[in-house]
Amino acid sequence: MATFDSDGPAWTATERTRRTVALNPPEALTDLLQLVASILTKIIDNPGEDKYRSLKQSGRVCQQRLLGRPGGRELLASLGFKSDERADAIALSSVDAAQLRSYEMARRLIDHHLASCLLYTSPSPRDRG
Repeated sequence: MATFDSDGPAWTATERTRRTVALNPPEALTDLLQLVASILTKIIDNPGEDKYRSLKQSGRVCQQRLLGRPGGRELLASLGFKSDERADAIALSSVDAAQLRSYEMARRLIDHHLASCLLYTSPSPRDRG
């Protein structure tokens, strides 16, 4: 489902999330994506474990490295996490086979993006010496 922004074009929720996440400075973006990749890996490796499908909203890591960054909350929502204010958590209710496949794809995309960022930002041999 597309929605219309004030400037006119229609964007899907995924496109809005991608554009919002991209507002982070390079170091913050890398940290955000590494953390999300780690969360996805834990869910993929342990799909039946509730503890890997829930994040404490008021926790320092969640506040500073996820929710406090542009697009962090939207990125988690696009992965299916829902906020439960009463439990102070952002959680997935369950994970089925289709979700696991999409999380594996998302993790591969994140890994690819992180690898390309490292290649782009690594100093050349001339700059090192």
